[in-house]
Amino acid sequence: DKSQLQQLQLQSNLQQLQNLQSSEFMAGLLGGAGGGGGGARGDSQLNPTEQQANFMHATRASKRIYVGNLPHNVTEDEIRIFFNNTMIAAKPDGSGAVEEGDSVTNVYLNAQKRFAFVEFRSPQEATQAMDLEGIQFYGESLKIGRPANYNPNLLPEELRPDNVAKLNTSKLGIVSNFVPNGANKLYCGGIPYSLTEEQVKELLSTYGQLRAFFLAKDQNTGLSKGYCFFQFEDASVTDSAIQGLNGIKIGDRQLAVRRHTPNTPASAMMMGAQGVGMGGGGDMLNPSMMANPLNAMITDGSMDSVLPQSLQSAAPSSSLQANHDHDASADADGEETHSNVLVLLQMVTSDDLKDDEEYKEIVEDIRDECSNFGTVQSITIPRPHAQQQVAGLGKVFVEFEAVNQAKNARNALQGRTFENRTVIAMFFDPQKYANKDFS
Repeated sequence: DKSQLQQLQLQSNLQQLQNLQSSEFMAGLLGGAGGGGGGARGDSQLNPTEQQANFMHATRASKRIYVGNLPHNVTEDEIRIFFNNTMIAAKPDGSGAVEEGDSVTNVYLNAQKRFAFVEFRSPQEATQAMDLEGIQFYGESLKIGRPANYNPNLLPEELRPDNVAKLNTSKLGIVSNFVPNGANKLYCGGIPYSLTEEQVKELLSTYGQLRAFFLAKDQNTGLSKGYCFFQFEDASVTDSAIQGLNGIKIGDRQLAVRRHTPNTPASAMMMGAQGVGMGGGGDMLNPSMMANPLNAMITDGSMDSVLPQSLQSAAPSSSLQANHDHDASADADGEETHSNVLVLLQMVTSDDLKDDEEYKEIVEDIRDECSNFGTVQSITIPRPHAQQQVAGLGKVFVEFEAVNQAKNARNALQGRTFENRTVIAMFFDPQKYANKDFS
């Protein structure tokens, strides 16, 4: 009957998965000196047949990715279709573009543990799929990793991750949790521990779309450690973001924002130990090495023992003298730049703005509160739209008659608690406000 057929199909799938895991494990044992497993002999000591077996195992592993945190009751066909469509939607421009047709050749699903191995037609596409870490699939944020025996050092140069074109994940709205080293990698310390990951992202996104973001968390509790690393999609906003965010006081903490340049042995050690969030350099520190499908995903470890003192302290002394009277933005010379427009973060949520009557009440409440500091000329609160993405959603923009009024309001509202959320008040470009550019 139907139930027996389903049981047989489940047993077949589980056996298929066990066989796959067994082959992954055996391939790891054959990794030799390349690091894929505990073989006693190096590759140069193997005979040609064994070397060929190593290469075949390495190539097979390089075509697969681990996908965790899958939605309940998802099917192999749904996973296959999702990745095929996503690879096409985010294909890179130029010679690195994804080929026409289906990228996925096989899916091995463990529905009970909500993970699967997804096999692609080429190592390049499997590497590109690693950029999909965090993508939403039926409301779940997917975890992407590599098989336990994956070793890029066993692959030809052209198949190694550094030489494979990246997917254009900005088309998908994905913010990677891997922040690579470079001139535009930023560090932000002094983050209130009460802020959630989404709230920190919202604060940083005031200056532009995030390309990558990593919030350090305690491995045991999952709570924020008060610092993060991030990178913007548009590198040109990096300097203005540093100037605008550095020195802001939120509650009893003060943000310290600057470029992150790992140039000390301690820093290098910290980078190597972390890999995923901290952007380690070599192949073996690639985030693809951080996930073991047989033990789910490896979470962020404690960095307290290896974190350089320079990252635990706040910004340089000249920046630390900033207090809540300093503005949230500055010009190129570091002088304060005032504005008669404020943007308030974490005061409202998208759900608060759906009902018309509730929306009107929110606007009036904000107007009454802000009128205590001066004449409010206008208030703009972008509302959700079912058919399109709305710029500035979740933000409140308040235009005052005079700059000093906005400054007084900012100082008074900064750090207030509203519905268990910490309000963040920042100055906003009046020209952008006039043009209704709320991005």
